[in-house]
Amino acid sequence: MSHDKTILLLDNIQEQELLSHFERLAAITAAHNKAYSEAEIAADIAAALAEVRANAARLLDEDSD
Repeated sequence: MSHDKTILLLDNIQEQELLSHFERLAAITAAHNKAYSEAEIAADIAAALAEVRANAARLLDEDSD
């Protein structure tokens, strides 16, 4: 087998392994998320956004001093 074909074969194997890991992670995440309602998720996202915005505003204020 040529060097180029070997590299392509290894790349394909690595891609398949990565996709397999990603699919397992997606399944685990989906199973975990079933425990939370959309309202709880929306509230968590809103709280996270508020925290990020507050921190960004604080950092911008510090930079202007």
